[in-house]
Amino acid sequence: MKTIFTQKVLKIGIGTFIFFLAFFGFSPANSQSIFSNSGTHTFVVTSQSNNVVIEVWGAGGSGGANTTTAKGGGGGGGYSRTTVNLAPGNYTVIVGKGGVATNSNGVAGGGSSFRNGSIIIDSASGGAAANGTTGGAGGNGIAVGGNGIGTTLRNGGKGGNGANGSFFGNSYGAGGGGGGSALTGSNGSDGGDGFALFGLTIGGTGGTGQGNGGNGGNNNAVGLDGASPGGGGGGKGYGDNKTNGNGANGVVKITGAIGAPLPVKLGNFQAVQKQEGVQLDWITYMEFDVSHFEIQRSSDGINFTTIGTVSAKNVISGASYSWFDSAPLNGINLYRLKSVDIDTKFEYSSIVRINLGKSFVGFNVFPNPVTNNRLSIEVSEMPKGDYSIRMYNISGNLISSQVYTHPGGPVSRNIQLPPSIKTGMYTIQLSNNESKISKTFIVQ
Repeated sequence: MKTIFTQKVLKIGIGTFIFFLAFFGFSPANSQSIFSNSGTHTFVVTSQSNNVVIEVWGAGGSGGANTTTAKGGGGGGGYSRTTVNLAPGNYTVIVGKGGVATNSNGVAGGGSSFRNGSIIIDSASGGAAANGTTGGAGGNGIAVGGNGIGTTLRNGGKGGNGANGSFFGNSYGAGGGGGGSALTGSNGSDGGDGFALFGLTIGGTGGTGQGNGGNGGNNNAVGLDGASPGGGGGGKGYGDNKTNGNGANGVVKITGAIGAPLPVKLGNFQAVQKQEGVQLDWITYMEFDVSHFEIQRSSDGINFTTIGTVSAKNVISGASYSWFDSAPLNGINLYRLKSVDIDTKFEYSSIVRINLGKSFVGFNVFPNPVTNNRLSIEVSEMPKGDYSIRMYNISGNLISSQVYTHPGGPVSRNIQLPPSIKTGMYTIQLSNNESKISKTFIVQ
């Protein structure tokens, strides 16, 4: 299935379309897969693969902070390449997230890597964020993009400096350009400095690289975003209502492996009580040739009935969906999604549960034991606010932590367990500033 759950093998002869799909992570056997969406992904090697080329770009840093004066540009991401032999199994791909423009400081780009469990096979760090008018982090003007750890290492370019001035009592300024990400054969070039003199302003030009940096903003203009992979964001021009540019995400490219990316999974599927009904929300990471989603409901987890249908948007980069159950069952409601392809093949999502009967304070975990590294939690009648969700192994070591903003009332949501988690007993803990509740579960 070419859906959020599975993918179909593409027919031989559709060369151009295969390249298009490969760019987004769909890949036929023994070809090339490119991961460009930030986050953690799984790549499956199905047969011994020798001389596999792994190429990794870190993400670009964002331009300087959104205050009145012009700011520097963010650094470009680094690059690393190595050739390895890969045994059959699951490998982890981490794509760094580009620094996002903010109203305070710039944000550094995230690192990207290709891993076998905890062993890093190839990695490159992200570009540094701009600090004030100085391109890059630390305010020292040497914001070089990240360095890789493979056999071929290249640096991203540093962000250009912003320039400010005053002419006849009028302030002005231009932002620095973002650094270019590293090329496969050379370092990325630095972003140009902004120019400000006698009232004339010129935003710095973004550095060139595998992903070019964004241009700095001219007077009273925004900094532009860096280009993928790993271009640094441009610094903003003078003016307190303008923004700095975002850094571009990193990229991980795998060439020559016999295998394919793991079928894409549902990003988040949750059920929330809303007035007298239940609001169902879900997102997809990617879609292709999907006909529709069927919303199915059950009271016992065995017998499901289709209660609604939503047409697929077929956005290759993913989409968001919502559906409202205006007449839920009294007590426990179990929901799942049925993803149906245009050729009528289908597959089911995991199940979310919500209890609309007599409420109780606390939460449940299910299924227990866990068999597919996905755990669901059901929270009942907890006050609105931020909660920490932490997981511990039997030795009391923290293995996962996240912050969850609870909307109030009952809620059910899925939690993806770390890919490296082993079989055994674990504890999940929900806490805020006033209370702490724990449950145990087993991973098989």
